[in-house]
Amino acid sequence: MIKLGVFDLDGTLLNGEDRLPESFYQDVELLKSRNVNVAIASGRPAQFLFEMFDRDVDLLVSGEDGNIYFRGRKLLSARYVSNSLIDRVYRIVSTHDDLAMMCTGPEAAYVSPEDHRRFVQWGKGYFMPEICRTLPENAKICKVHVFCRDGLEAAKKAVSTVFADLKESCDVHETGYGWIGIMEKDSNKATAVRFFQEYLGVGNDETAVFGDSQNDVPMFRLTEHSYAMKNASEDVRCLAGHVTEFDNNHNGAMRTLLDLTSV
Repeated sequence: MIKLGVFDLDGTLLNGEDRLPESFYQDVELLKSRNVNVAIASGRPAQFLFEMFDRDVDLLVSGEDGNIYFRGRKLLSARYVSNSLIDRVYRIVSTHDDLAMMCTGPEAAYVSPEDHRRFVQWGKGYFMPEICRTLPENAKICKVHVFCRDGLEAAKKAVSTVFADLKESCDVHETGYGWIGIMEKDSNKATAVRFFQEYLGVGNDETAVFGDSQNDVPMFRLTEHSYAMKNASEDVRCLAGHVTEFDNNHNGAMRTLLDLTSV
């Protein structure tokens, strides 16, 4: 019996316009009536985790690919990267004109003036006013984000080339839309699922997970109830136990969980 549903956000729970399904809040309440908990496992920075919710809702939410946790808006736990990792990434990014870097944590997001200029030039300036431009020495950083100007395929290539030397000591993966996430080793969405399970007292066989990108694959490995979205790429779909019947523009993830828990 499924007692926990864990959803990625972008490309999974959110549609192509970055909006929740119209029936989302109603669906959450219906699942609660069936004793099913709903949790979010996203790669999004803490500052952008809740922007799609138009009301407070009692959900377990993880951002930064398993490095920060909330119940509602209350911070439960966070894991931070080292200053040495931040410095290593900065040295790499600063030598490539097609990359820009952002550091995020529970208190703020940070980007250098040069990278701020690049983000604006590349059409990512819509979130820049909310970001502090200087990284203080005592900042608590959960994740380093690198954006590839040339998009998803360039990000995939950069993971295995530009950032190849980091992969032995860090978790480096593309997270969709041209972004790369870089964290300390063993930080990923599987960590988030285990946190939710321990918090709720739920096992792998009682958990269903839903995602569409490479950073969702670690949580696919935890349970036989793993679902790649119909809109996911073939290399992601083949790593999940199942594929949803409907895509993210037709509420495919939530509809699947409702069907799984209807009996």
